[in-house]
Amino acid sequence: MQPVTPSARFCGWCGRPLTEEESSLGSCCTACLESAQREAVDAGAPPAVGNPVAGVAVRYGGFWIRVLAYYLDQLLLSAALVVSLITLMVIAFATGSVTQSDLEDPPFSWVASYYVFALLLMATYDAVFTATRGATPGKMACGLRVVRFDGQPLTMGRAFGRHFAKYVSSIPFALGFLAVGISSTKQGWHDLLAETLVVRKEKPNRG
Repeated sequence: MQPVTPSARFCGWCGRPLTEEESSLGSCCTACLESAQREAVDAGAPPAVGNPVAGVAVRYGGFWIRVLAYYLDQLLLSAALVVSLITLMVIAFATGSVTQSDLEDPPFSWVASYYVFALLLMATYDAVFTATRGATPGKMACGLRVVRFDGQPLTMGRAFGRHFAKYVSSIPFALGFLAVGISSTKQGWHDLLAETLVVRKEKPNRG
């Protein structure tokens, strides 16, 4: 049985103490949320978050806070790319595999390899942090997390799928990202394709 602390929060439906994970998502335990969603589906409502279960407090991550999180992540990724590039160049010079003429007119294979490495780094950074921690460092700093429609964390496969779905959101003219600003559930096209939500973490109740 889960111990009850003085600052514990309780499910608004069944009264069971909420776990830390459940408290960060709303005021309803996972069992009651799943039960309510099943009843909604049985009643004919689609099982999408576009029809959230009444009574479950969810604060969605809005457009501008997600923009801030994005730029924080880009700062970290840019730093990682610069450090990686410098490290590779130092190794290449030390082994004599790079000359001054190579730097002045780098081969196409170098440029292509760099872009492939950058794309793989961005995908791995986004997916691994989202699947294992619920959010990238930028989102964590902004108090956001990414969850599935049922409030559960993403699998690694879904996290990678969500990342690559962002390319769909980026064309044309980043309309899929701008959709976050007008969606009632603050979902971009990549969120809809991956069946995910970006929600705000609730601050722990200190009593």
